[in-house]
Amino acid sequence: MPRLYQTPSYELWWEPSGGTICLQSPGRVFEGIPAVDLVIRKNVRTVSGRDLISGRISQETLHDEHGLGQIINIHYLETAGIALTLRIRLYQNRPFVLLRISITNVGSESVRIRHFSLRSTPGGVRSTAPPHGFFSNGCQSVSPAAYHNKDVFAVEPGWPLQRGRYLLIDSHKNIKHVSRKGLHISEMVGAVITPKEALVGGAITTANQFVQFYADLHSDNMQVELLSQADDVILDVGAASSSEWFYLEWVPLPNVDPFAQYVHAIIRQMKLGSMRTILPGLRSPEIPGQQYSESVLFDRMASAVLFSDVLPLNNIGVPDVCYSNGDKKWDHEGMRFSHSCNWIAQRIAGSGFMAKITMSPLLLDPHSNIVQAHPDWLLRTYRNTPVTARLPDRTALCLDITIPAVLEYLKGEIDTVVNQWGFSGINLDNMVAAVLPGHRYNQRLTRAQSLRQVYNSIRSTAGQDVYITASRSPFGPAVGLVDAMQTSSASTTSWRPHRRRFHPKWGERPTLPTVRNTLLNTINRAWMNKHLWVNDPGPLMLKEKTAVVSRQELINQITVLGLSGVALSFAEDLAEFTPEFRSLLSLLFPPFLDGFDVVNLF
Repeated sequence: MPRLYQTPSYELWWEPSGGTICLQSPGRVFEGIPAVDLVIRKNVRTVSGRDLISGRISQETLHDEHGLGQIINIHYLETAGIALTLRIRLYQNRPFVLLRISITNVGSESVRIRHFSLRSTPGGVRSTAPPHGFFSNGCQSVSPAAYHNKDVFAVEPGWPLQRGRYLLIDSHKNIKHVSRKGLHISEMVGAVITPKEALVGGAITTANQFVQFYADLHSDNMQVELLSQADDVILDVGAASSSEWFYLEWVPLPNVDPFAQYVHAIIRQMKLGSMRTILPGLRSPEIPGQQYSESVLFDRMASAVLFSDVLPLNNIGVPDVCYSNGDKKWDHEGMRFSHSCNWIAQRIAGSGFMAKITMSPLLLDPHSNIVQAHPDWLLRTYRNTPVTARLPDRTALCLDITIPAVLEYLKGEIDTVVNQWGFSGINLDNMVAAVLPGHRYNQRLTRAQSLRQVYNSIRSTAGQDVYITASRSPFGPAVGLVDAMQTSSASTTSWRPHRRRFHPKWGERPTLPTVRNTLLNTINRAWMNKHLWVNDPGPLMLKEKTAVVSRQELINQITVLGLSGVALSFAEDLAEFTPEFRSLLSLLFPPFLDGFDVVNLF
């Protein structure tokens, strides 16, 4: 097995006969094989480095955003009309390895690409100590981020209801099914944990494909896999396609910030700018059926002005019930607005606040005029029925965002909200609707690319001065295009789920909206905050009269959110807080006014 390159962190070895690469560092080994899953004439075929004949190897020095290093290209001979290349980047002053799989269709017919993957060989991952668990980052805003013991059943990211109907609180399908003990999965990045180190695996480019990190920890021979979803996109004859850049790093433990190298690699690779200022604000409640009207909105705004010396807020949020151009008005029970959105935005701005509106641009009311006029705009199942999204308070239909006319429609909606109505903040809700399974118009775009295209269009239409928050959104495609990201399930007034509403089997599910689950995700995703965006845990439900939490639990909530430096917002009338409680909340605000360094709570 010849050695190709050596850095202070790794030695790269190559086994031509088996198509295997080997990354070695003291006491640690990773042996992997590149592969791609193709659909050829409706048959799935795996083209693996193990089955291919290695051709030439080329090396060259590179100096890029990560520093001085070496790129090694391993070219395999063409098989079944596919030429595969594995690209490896190592750096003299970086403790990680970057890998990418590229293919070219040199055959006589087009094919579809399902997955790119880098799979470890049986027994090909060896650490200084046996693994005892796995850290999962979750696939979207309200998916749980948590540590799991190695032999437990991991929480599956998708939660389907029935064919063509999905809950938007926890959906991200077309990934491998996690169905047995010891098999774990994480979206974007994950980590295999041992007593002495963590193997961090993920992707540092996130714009084109969704990437998962799998780990099988049940047996003595640990195995891992990095998987880049190509979503069966068409690869024409003569065309080329690549995976995202995979990331691997052995991180010594204990470590106060184990994802530091990873997140800064993303910042450099995707050329992210500085983060926007954190904006504490007042938001509409997210409890379906709760009474909320125009008068309630202005009463709460008046309280915000009255107590601005103690709790200085910056923005006032308006629910999507106000988002009413006659076509997309949701008939929410208990919510009544008599004036136009333009009138409301002007009154909020006139009181010295930023007007921020919540909208679900990718969803349509089943009875709206748009559905009646443009049924061809809807995302459909392979049986040609509309894909239905079920939310806690309504059912909606999803737009097919790969249709050019739909993209133009979305630009017009954003232009109306920003330039005609005068809102300078937008909360984009239920963005996971863009990646639900279905038959799409443009089959040369992956789901990640189509969602990224939507975020690009929204940002370019709204402008750089508009503060954009994404909620219930897959993380990767939004990197660099949103100012804030909801990173946990919406909090409620209870510490745990109500036992009467949920079966005991589901009562501890980490996706349910509770204070406990919000704080867990806030802590476990603190590494994202002020690097990729500002983390938004959702509105605090803190009213002492209605909260089903103890005083100590309220203090715990305030402490975690305050120390983590996330975006704060309140969902109750500040006038209903006791003076003592307002004084307690005021402790959160001096850092926001004077500036501070965020404590990493991971």
